[in-house]
Amino acid sequence: MNTKHPILFAGATGVVGQQAIEWFRTINPEQAIYIGGRNMALADELALKVGNASSLAIDVERPNLGIDDRIEIGAVLMLAPDSGMHGLRLAQNRKIPYINVVTGMVEIGAELAEYALTNSGPVLLASHWAAGAATFLALHLAEQFDSVSTLNIGVVLDPEDTYGPAAFEDMERLQSGVPSAFSYENGKRKWLIEDAIHHKISTIDGREVIGTSFASLDTVSLRAVTGAKNIRFDIASEASSFRNTQDKAAAEIIVSITGSHAGVERTRKLAIEFPKGQSALTGLCSSLLLNEFIKKWQSDNQATLYTPESLGIKPAEFLGLLVDFGARIVKL
Repeated sequence: MNTKHPILFAGATGVVGQQAIEWFRTINPEQAIYIGGRNMALADELALKVGNASSLAIDVERPNLGIDDRIEIGAVLMLAPDSGMHGLRLAQNRKIPYINVVTGMVEIGAELAEYALTNSGPVLLASHWAAGAATFLALHLAEQFDSVSTLNIGVVLDPEDTYGPAAFEDMERLQSGVPSAFSYENGKRKWLIEDAIHHKISTIDGREVIGTSFASLDTVSLRAVTGAKNIRFDIASEASSFRNTQDKAAAEIIVSITGSHAGVERTRKLAIEFPKGQSALTGLCSSLLLNEFIKKWQSDNQATLYTPESLGIKPAEFLGLLVDFGARIVKL
């Protein structure tokens, strides 16, 4: 699925960015890439490490990310907060694919408005948890039901996992800017406040921990696809199940669905455990989506707006790829 010009990984010197370029190189050994960042010494080191890559200085505060017009780019993967949307404008001006994995739900309105005005290149809004991992897990479980009434996603974010400063800044920005969290209750949008923001999460190893509701894009994606009347997304800062047994932090996502199958109502649970950690999982999923996004664009050449689940990827196939790279899918 190679593009003619290098793909720009904007913010590639961050923790998730480094994971993303390493996973992408494993998935696609031939595509040329730009490692965009402010730390040029680290960018040069990463370029040498992954091969077929060049460092490129970027500045998210400047138009076109500070990139000279003569530098050809095949696509943009935004891995750093871009409040001025200079990365999106760069991609739209050049009519090339753009994927963002760091924009919160309450922030995408600005991106949607920019896209509506230009509509010159394809855009993938993929700021879902771990760049789609939670959504694809939920969609896979939902396939076992004729109808879904309640869908809960619980994330265990291990304090000993390595996220990097940018991840903490993102979480703090989104949580402080929105004093309540978005959910669906009885088929209606609801912003949770006070005691309602807390919810129990059943971990893989059988514990019950208390999570706090989070306004994730997974919520709206899953409402659109499943039609579930009750949906919420919660995060608990607790030791992961993997650390309790293997003494190492891991990414942990648990989905619980209540629905009807063959006229019988039941509840089923499914989880993902990724021993390499949350940043590695996000980097892997970002790279998988980028690969599929480019293939989609090359096949239809349409300036379409996508979310991860609208790319046409089958949930079982996406989860299968995660398993191939070290994930474990657990029935609870």
